[in-house]
Parts: sequence; C-alpha cells; structure tokens
Amino acid sequence: MPSGSIGAEVARSTIAVESYRELKAMTLRKPRLGPERRGELGILDDAPRGLTESILLAHGVTDQVIASLVRDGLATCAPENTREGVRTVDVIRVKITDVGRRALEG
Repeated sequence: MPSGSIGAEVARSTIAVESYRELKAMTLRKPRLGPERRGELGILDDAPRGLTESILLAHGVTDQVIASLVRDGLATCAPENTREGVRTVDVIRVKITDVGRRALEG
C-alpha cells in the first residue's frame, strides 16, 4: 500500500467517526415537547388504534406538526384502507409510539 493512501484512509476514518458521533448525538437527543406538540400527543394517546390524518386535521393539528412528531419518532403514519358505506377509502392512520408515551410522562 503506498504511503499516500494511508493518510487518505486516516482522513476517511476520521470523517466516519465524526459522522457517527453526530448521528449518535442526534439519536440520543430527547425531542422537545412544547405545549402544542404535547397536546397533539395527548390526543393520540387517548386513541388506542390511533387516528386518521383527517380527524387530526379536524382537531386543528397541522400537517407540519404531524410530520415533526413522525420525524422525531413520537408517532407513526401508515396508509390504510377503510370502508365508508360501500366505498373503500384510503386514509393515513397516525399512532403514538412508545417513545411518544414516554415523552408525555417525562
């Protein structure tokens, strides 16, 4: 192995270690719960099967708040088919996660 490639290898390793440290810090950081997000999580916590996105929107929860809850691991979204009379309707169901429940407790 040429000596020039050792320096490049060390540089790549250093970048990988720093990236790992940043990633670890991001995943260990506790999500902040302001009053608005705490209220939305409380609504989801009261619904064992979760709620559809349209119901949350009707409660005044914005798309941005739903996305931030999902991004921070406090809630999950999953597409689902449901029946409305004779029609099948595609909906998005939002559920609180265990991390979200722990965030509400603490």
